[in-house]
Amino acid sequence: MRTPITFREDIFLHIKNYRLRAITDIAHFMRTLWESTGWQIQLTNVSWVKSPQAVPRTIGMRNRATCDNLDIRQCAERWPFVWLCISTRTPEPGSVTPVPYLTLDEAFRLGAFVRCLTVPAGLQGRPYCACTTIHRNGPLKHRSNNAFALQLNCVEKSWICMPWTRIACEGGHISEFMITFNTDPAIGCMPSDFDWDEFDELASHCHGLAQVVMRLDGDLAYVTHFAEDMGRRLRRLRATQRLVIFYEGTEDDDQAWHTWEWRD
Repeated sequence: MRTPITFREDIFLHIKNYRLRAITDIAHFMRTLWESTGWQIQLTNVSWVKSPQAVPRTIGMRNRATCDNLDIRQCAERWPFVWLCISTRTPEPGSVTPVPYLTLDEAFRLGAFVRCLTVPAGLQGRPYCACTTIHRNGPLKHRSNNAFALQLNCVEKSWICMPWTRIACEGGHISEFMITFNTDPAIGCMPSDFDWDEFDELASHCHGLAQVVMRLDGDLAYVTHFAEDMGRRLRRLRATQRLVIFYEGTEDDDQAWHTWEWRD
């Protein structure tokens, strides 16, 4: 039996200016890291010939071969990298080792959700930085050993290319989204720039998804327009009462945040 390669904890890797055949090349590389946990990777201008159509089988080969932190810059496709942070291999019964496990179908939907949130369609000539960080937390307090959360954010300070997003997962399924929006078109992408129709379609197949929570600031007129638009575009989520919108109160309010009340 070949001796596995062992790396020290918290290793930092930077992969830059690579054109790969497929994302599976990165996934195969991860298998050599299965003896190391807590490692970080930065990817700059990394691409592949063929856009992935399925979750790489290699992702499930080793439960420990997952990444805690990804820093993605200048990459044409950012969303498939989220698969490097999870495992599709079923945890061993009775195991006490935390595993960021998702079923294969749910892992595929995770990638598609991230694509919806990182590929704005309505920029209309505005700048776009294509930079994202992905950070994994887990296990979560007061939850099962395999409950974890992924936090996605734009790494560029001068331009926000995606909403701040937290995706909670448990029992192999996505359980909750927390999405906080920028509402100033001068500093970043706006809520309407993203594909919420596909997001709603994906969510309709996530039977473990309890709610999608959205947070934003802005005056009441803007919040009203936002809520009505989201109610139409996320009609399945709204119909199943899984869409929750919080908006920031004014200085005169007793509450810092309010819950949007649907009119019908």
